[in-house]
Amino acid sequence: EGKVKNFQTPDISLSVKGKNINQKLADFLVSDIPEFFIKNFTLGLSALADLQKQRLDISKFNFSAMDSAVSLRGNLSWAEPLSFSVNGDAQLNLTGISQAVPMLQPYQLGGIVKATAQASEQQLQADIILQSVAAYMPIVGTLKEFNTQVLLESLNQLKIEKMEGILNDGPFRGSLALARTEQDITLNADFKADRLALPTPKQQQETPAQKAEAKENAWPFPPI
Repeated sequence: EGKVKNFQTPDISLSVKGKNINQKLADFLVSDIPEFFIKNFTLGLSALADLQKQRLDISKFNFSAMDSAVSLRGNLSWAEPLSFSVNGDAQLNLTGISQAVPMLQPYQLGGIVKATAQASEQQLQADIILQSVAAYMPIVGTLKEFNTQVLLESLNQLKIEKMEGILNDGPFRGSLALARTEQDITLNADFKADRLALPTPKQQQETPAQKAEAKENAWPFPPI
């Protein structure tokens, strides 16, 4: 369902609900899209464009699918010089996303990521919270119950006051702070673990890319 009023300063209102969407629908726009399947999604947009002033004001953009949701609002001016100001919120269910994208499934993703962000042509700020995140990482191993908050105070300053989780059944905790100037980069990191355990070669799993490479390089003739 959609509506556009006044073609000089278009007032756009759009509401879309869909189901059973896969990568084939986007092939004509972008090539080499990874395989995905979205069972249900909703999209809402309210925006006002001024073509003469070359400006777009977005009062609402909402998208939800895979038990995840993203919302944006802000403005964009494509007159010289280009300028924009955008605020956004997101809540991502890593399990739902992994189930919808087969190439992610070997990484055993789980948990929730919440984020709020403000961006413009001059700055970027974000507050990102990871809750009970899980993942399999080749060489490193299995991460579970990872919790942290990442504060991106600017493009030059990042802070993680506390992080904790379990890596290969070994609890760990730590913190990190990074600051950058024109002259140098300052990194302060603290990491503590009751024990540090990395997987043995037998425990390590091949990533999808490694499997594809092995298949490509496989001996093409009958075994000798």
